[in-house]
Formats: sequence, structure tokens, C-alpha cells
Amino acid sequence: MNLRTLPLLILFTGLAHMALAQKKWEGGLSLGLANYLGDLVDTPYPRPEESQLTYGLHVRRRLSPNAGLRLHYLRGTLASDDYNSDDQALRDRGFTFNALLTELALGLDYELRGHKRFNREGRMVRNIWTPYGFVQGGLSTVSPETGYGNGDFSPEMKDRIRADRQADYAATRMGLGAGLGLRFDLDKRTTLSLETGLRTSFSDYLDGISQAANPDNFDWYTFTGVHLSID
Repeated sequence: MNLRTLPLLILFTGLAHMALAQKKWEGGLSLGLANYLGDLVDTPYPRPEESQLTYGLHVRRRLSPNAGLRLHYLRGTLASDDYNSDDQALRDRGFTFNALLTELALGLDYELRGHKRFNREGRMVRNIWTPYGFVQGGLSTVSPETGYGNGDFSPEMKDRIRADRQADYAATRMGLGAGLGLRFDLDKRTTLSLETGLRTSFSDYLDGISQAANPDNFDWYTFTGVHLSID
């Protein structure tokens, strides 16, 4: 199944489960910014000016007062440009890329203070805030459109660029991620989560560039945003 056709399926599944009114299911919307770390970024952190709008849907099943299992779908863009670097050599190189990002992942989260919502009988009796962490695994699809500079390169670099142009790599790959967040109970049915996380799909071709830059390291991407959930 094409990942781009899945949002309605996930939303339908979430609404069906929430309709059971068991207070263990919740679902909602996600909105935030995706960013890229790879061959076009010469810093250990993403460039804020290259952040791209990302949106999605999620369904979460509470497993215990502190833990939950979340299925989510995200759709957005990854992009970078050598011209945004402070390194003149990279600015002169002139590589760019833009890629549609689609992510479908299943994750386990753990709330440090989640148990404080409930009394001894397991009934929710108070609204809280809590830090949480998560790990996830799933599929990501990234289809880059890459610009390989102005062509003023050495013969060796031209050969490496040619290798990247001709490379046969999978657009959809398995990936892993992890991150941290803060979750706030707005009322007994509604939560707002602020979250940031780092992902990899074990590929150096998220940007369409490998041999012409640093083929020894995978590309990464981040998502930082909010999740609004209703049970």
C-alpha cells in the first residue's frame, strides 16, 4: 500500500476505536516542523531556516497509567541548500535538494508522572503535566529532487556526482526514532503534547547525495511539533 494513501485509513481506525468509549484510546492531529541533518549540513544541529511544515494524524492506546502505544502518520518536506552554510567551500559547491517526506511509525512512550492522573481504582481524578520519552519504528518514504551544483568540479568529483545520479536506492525504508516531550492535560478528555525527536532510515540518500559528499554517514531528520489528542 502506498504510504500517501494511509491518512484516512489511520483516522478511520482511530475514530472507530475511540467510539468504544473505553477511555484507553485517543487520537488526534499533529503539526510541526521537519528538518534534515546530512551531507548538506555542516553543523551538528539542523538549520532553523530550513525547517519545513509537517502535519499528520495519530492514534494512541494507553497500556498502563504511564505507558502508551502510538501509531502515527506524518507528511511533510525535507530540504537543504549549500548556500545556507557559513562555509564558503560548501556555498561554492552549490548542492541543493527538496524531498517529500511520508512517515508511518509505531512507537512506545512512557510518561514519568502519568500515574498521578489516577486514583487507586484506576479512575482519572486530576489533570497533570508530565515529561515523556518515546522510541519508534516504521517506514519512511523520501523522494529527493537534487541539484548537483554549477558543474565547475574536478574530474573526480564529476565521477562521484555521476555515481549519485545513477544510484539505485529505495525511496521507502525501515527506520527508527526516539525523542522527548511534555504532555499537558487540558481537561479529562483532551491532551496537548510538545515533542521533538530524531529519526534515521539507515540511508545516505535522503538528499540524493552520498558519493559526492560523505558516504560513510547516514542522513537523519527531526520532527518538532505538537500533538492534540481527544479520547
